[in-house]
Amino acid sequence: IQRAGRCARRKNEHGDVYVFQPLDDDNQPNYAPYLDDGLEDVCERTWAELVSAEFNGKAMRFPEEQRLVERAHGDADRKFVEALPGLIEQRVREITKCMASRDSGYVSNLIRAQSNASLFISYTPNNDDVFTTRPWQREALSLSKGQIGRAFQAADDSNVDLEFLIQYAVEHNDEETGALGRRSTFEWRSAQTTQDIWSPHNWQFVAHPQAVFYDKRVGLVLRPGDQPSAVSPEVTAKPWERLVYHAERYHEHITGLYWAYTRPIQDGKHFRTALRDEFLYPLQQICHRYKLDADLGEQVMRLLFALHDVGKLNGPWQRWARAWQQHRLSQGYRVLIDVDDPAPLAHTDIDTREQVERDLQRNFRHAPRGPHAVESAQAVLDLLEDITNGDEVWMAVSVAAIARHHTPSATDCAGFEMVAQGPHALEEALHVCGFKDNAATWAGSVAPTFRRSSRQLRKLIQIAEPDPRAYQALGNTLTPINLIYLLFVRILRLGDQRSGRYWRHYTDPR
Repeated sequence: IQRAGRCARRKNEHGDVYVFQPLDDDNQPNYAPYLDDGLEDVCERTWAELVSAEFNGKAMRFPEEQRLVERAHGDADRKFVEALPGLIEQRVREITKCMASRDSGYVSNLIRAQSNASLFISYTPNNDDVFTTRPWQREALSLSKGQIGRAFQAADDSNVDLEFLIQYAVEHNDEETGALGRRSTFEWRSAQTTQDIWSPHNWQFVAHPQAVFYDKRVGLVLRPGDQPSAVSPEVTAKPWERLVYHAERYHEHITGLYWAYTRPIQDGKHFRTALRDEFLYPLQQICHRYKLDADLGEQVMRLLFALHDVGKLNGPWQRWARAWQQHRLSQGYRVLIDVDDPAPLAHTDIDTREQVERDLQRNFRHAPRGPHAVESAQAVLDLLEDITNGDEVWMAVSVAAIARHHTPSATDCAGFEMVAQGPHALEEALHVCGFKDNAATWAGSVAPTFRRSSRQLRKLIQIAEPDPRAYQALGNTLTPINLIYLLFVRILRLGDQRSGRYWRHYTDPR
């Protein structure tokens, strides 16, 4: 029926359409795959209408077609529309549960149904820095869990004497340490049965090289063989991953971020549209729905670009950055900004792909730089209150996006004492982001010193994004503030990630 119109597409054309029941081996109608959610009933109603005197053997013009659709689909469509709010609420609950648990088992439900998982090959993944900190930097095979389960069973049945057959990854969220900041680590645990493989929580696996083998004719064979398989090599770095950091002054980092917001970029085979293009439409729709000022929202977004890293203008952070650059230079490594340059830094030089540089970082001895994200939010709290006239929506969204642009659970901060060059760096950053007339005044309004985060800051952060564990108490629902926060923090994080590449692309396109 869906293609029936092709027999009479144009004026004065006509054709006969024959409709047959899909019958199974028992001569009974079989409407598969249209069996769930009331679709089988729709098929039965469609057939009943087609064989009725009103439609059988009659011309099917547009009005008749509409009557047929209404009679066959009408009830099902109305039920679907009536149930839609409940379905939306259910999906929101699933999303918030996923946010709370960081459980990759939700992927097949929220993104697309799939049973494939990543299978790496390694002798000792728990002793491999790449496997324990960023396993995605190893090449992996995409196999179904059924295949991985059969590989485990085949190795187990062969009675090979190995430390493990198949291991699965367990993610841990560690506190901030060293130069690389807060990150997750991965522990690899040995599967005891195939139930460990089929667990909805496990989606990354490692096979022992002697539990599988590689055949030149057929490729990887998922059982023990005469020769062990090669271990998973490291992958080539993706163009948009920040594995390499180049030293940048504060205003340079903000400029790169603002360019990521306002400019497209073509880098080899990769093209990125300006972040503004994917920000303004959802902002306008949400603001229209909840009667908020979209123009103020766009201004706040640009303000966050300029202010989100104010915490890096803290004395301990800048002293650490200078000491790191000096240490790097003393060990024979290149630095891109002269160590005597007085401008505050936003990034230092480090290449985390290289083991020697990671060792250099581990051996660096200096008082810790400390965190900076929540410190940034506290430092600009009074300024944001003045600019937004104390509007709770924009206050909560802005301070939460700044405080959590790295870590989604950050709430409290340490002390802060702005370095002497800080106000000038902020003035340059505000100028870049379109606030030329107010740059000097606003830069001077940032708190120069404080000892801890305020009660007001913690309250605003919780309004914008409650602790994920609290979503259940809220009925797993999202408020307008939550929605705007998620939009703002996404754009801020993406811009932050892309800033270095944009800065280098537009200042040195070679």
